Amino acid sequence: MNVNGKAATPVSNRLLTGSLLSDPEHLHGGLEPVTLEPGEVLCHSGEEIHYVYFPNNGLISLVATMMDGTTVETGIVGREGMIGVPVLLGAGSAPYRAIVQVAGSAWRMRTEAFRNELHHNPAFHSRLLLYTEALMIQMSQMAACNCLHSVEERLCSLLLMVHDRTDGGQFCLTHEAIADMLGTRRAGVTVAAGKLRQAGVISYVRGHIHILDRYSLETEACECYHTVRAEFSRLLEAEPPREFSPLHQAIQWNGSGVSAGLNQGRESIRVT
Repeated sequence: MNVNGKAATPVSNRLLTGSLLSDPEHLHGGLEPVTLEPGEVLCHSGEEIHYVYFPNNGLISLVATMMDGTTVETGIVGREGMIGVPVLLGAGSAPYRAIVQVAGSAWRMRTEAFRNELHHNPAFHSRLLLYTEALMIQMSQMAACNCLHSVEERLCSLLLMVHDRTDGGQFCLTHEAIADMLGTRRAGVTVAAGKLRQAGVISYVRGHIHILDRYSLETEACECYHTVRAEFSRLLEAEPPREFSPLHQAIQWNGSGVSAGLNQGRESIRVT
């Protein structure tokens, strides 16, 4: 992790830009800008939290690890949130690891300064509590999603969540990392991603993903993505959905091969 100059780092984290917090100098405890590198662990399960983080972009996974080493993602944090909610709630450690999946930048604050800020800034404190409720909704929805929805649906939802938290429609994320995040086998991710690529929804070259048709991802994603997005918007008044030029594709997941046709006035691509 590198510490950047303040002038070079924008403030685009929604918890900092809301409620008259657009200038980080307004915070009594002070913030410092840092870069986030893929694979970097911002906090370890059961260990003392020394910093809280407010990402500007990129993606951070909250990961639970079983006794046999198996991992599964239980939450996602980007520019809408923070790493360090246990500190907000009065705890000193977290029951999960926070791992950077997609590179980006963030503002960080020492936990002592953060606690002091909560005491002196009621508006900030209240906004963070609303975010905590939204995060709890996300985590509970993801738990249900892992049990009830297919790898294909969950992959579409994940790609949308990453897209929402990054700049532009391109980011780096390997099949192995996606498999870890979804708690599934890499082979299943490879098959599902291959179908999306065949249908022209994404391009994928050596871990570099480019979303070409967001509309189709939204159509094929499970309900969990839409539920969580709506709750974040309701609680935090998040920015409206981004504009995107869709290809208006409908994807069928069964079988092998690709065929295209028209379906109720829109292009339909069938993965058969």
